[in-house]
Amino acid sequence: MKEKQEYIILTPTSKPGNRQLVELERKLLSDPKEVENIDHIGAGIHEGIIVCNYSNNQDLTEGTYELPEYTTDFQLMLFDKVNMVGKEEIRRMHFYFASDMEEAEYSDYVRSFIELLLVEFPKDYAHYFKRMIKLMQKRFTKLRKILVDIATTRLITDQSSESDQHINSVEESVSIDTVKEALEHAFPNSLKEDDIADLFNCSVEVVRQYLTELMSRGLIAQLENCQWIRVNRLAEFRKQYYNTTFG
Repeated sequence: MKEKQEYIILTPTSKPGNRQLVELERKLLSDPKEVENIDHIGAGIHEGIIVCNYSNNQDLTEGTYELPEYTTDFQLMLFDKVNMVGKEEIRRMHFYFASDMEEAEYSDYVRSFIELLLVEFPKDYAHYFKRMIKLMQKRFTKLRKILVDIATTRLITDQSSESDQHINSVEESVSIDTVKEALEHAFPNSLKEDDIADLFNCSVEVVRQYLTELMSRGLIAQLENCQWIRVNRLAEFRKQYYNTTFG
């Protein structure tokens, strides 16, 4: 009998109104063709990924899906600076865990997942879900399933006043502290200026201003590859590693 292999299966469906539901589920399969309605089976670096065609799954569209074990959401403002249009979204994620995981672990586990998902904000839906799948495969192996419910709450079509107002409001929400926190969450990894700007949906010039100020305070450093990293966190990490390894 053929040994079973683990797969992450992505199935998009729809819900009433301006909403979409995408299901990411971990399954053990002897053959990926056991899954119905397959659009693509990943190979190479994408091995273990199955993408299904759009499914008008009544269980999902009617909201009668399995009761989630943990739910969180966040609001995004997506803006196309070329076409000067944008939209507001709420992305709600329902999490389901392996049977051997304690309920007390759910919150920290999900928080770590979200931090790694957003530390370098995916530029589109394809990269967003690919990042989620890779995290489920490589690091968060106790996640059994995730349902992502994406709701568009507002469209921005005014190419002058409302778009300018959005840009100003977003950049006002970015501060030197939020930039520092982004680098702290990324540690021990570094971030590019573009990554931070995409994370907060603001201009690179605004980010560069805060990075320069943080560097003058001795809190961050620019690496040879032009990426940025927290300095004192790096020193703490090296000290802890040295003490653990040699002390």
